[in-house]
Amino acid sequence: MRVLPLQKGIIYGIVRSRRLKSSLGINLSPTNKKLCSFNCVYCHYGFTDILSIRGEGHRAVVPTPQMVEDALRDQLATMDETPLYITFSGNGEPAAHPDFPEMVDRVIRVRDELVPEVNTAILSNGSTAHIPEIREAILRLDEPIMKLDAGDKETFLKTNRPAKGVDFQQIVDAYCNMPGITIQTCLFTGSISNSEDHQIDAWIKQVELIQPKEVQVYTVDRPPADSGLIPVPQERMHEIVDRATSQTNNPVVLYGPRQT
Repeated sequence: MRVLPLQKGIIYGIVRSRRLKSSLGINLSPTNKKLCSFNCVYCHYGFTDILSIRGEGHRAVVPTPQMVEDALRDQLATMDETPLYITFSGNGEPAAHPDFPEMVDRVIRVRDELVPEVNTAILSNGSTAHIPEIREAILRLDEPIMKLDAGDKETFLKTNRPAKGVDFQQIVDAYCNMPGITIQTCLFTGSISNSEDHQIDAWIKQVELIQPKEVQVYTVDRPPADSGLIPVPQERMHEIVDRATSQTNNPVVLYGPRQT
């Protein structure tokens, strides 16, 4: 099986999601390359083509704020179904876009005008959350869902394989200053693992520090970039969730495999 193809437009979906149910996606990355600050071994879009913390040097291949606003207005005007969420996600890290704060402001403005009942969300890896204007923009969204796949630097480096300059502790510290976020964690085993006991112990300690409103845990169920990865057995997943629930004061939710 092959990894999923990249999204081919600025706006895509409606996506049927285990976590957000129905979501209209916003892709701030190129449509023919994956631009991300991480090169995660489990990514279902494959390995990263452009590994960059901020896309300042790649403005020619990413959409402008006006392009995103126009595309969102056009899509919402022609849709038969209203999604529950408008979500920044796509072919890489949304907050790596050099104009990300303006993107957030424009999307919120369009939402307020056309579909005020719809929530806004982001799926972010947190690599730029230490930058005040980025962190503030993320927190203007209704559902900031932030990635944390490791509890220690060693596991972080081999799992997420970040761009030069991305610092694990900086991400955790930023999360500690972001009230109301949701933490999302993908666990796996096989050629590389982030689900051994010592790794889970370290991850739980970070969750305790961050105190998110919820933790969402799942395992790989689509072809990952590294074909040697395999899903963590559901019995083990339940064990991890039970440990995390008992050791923190946060709701920890296990998401099972997709049904389709």
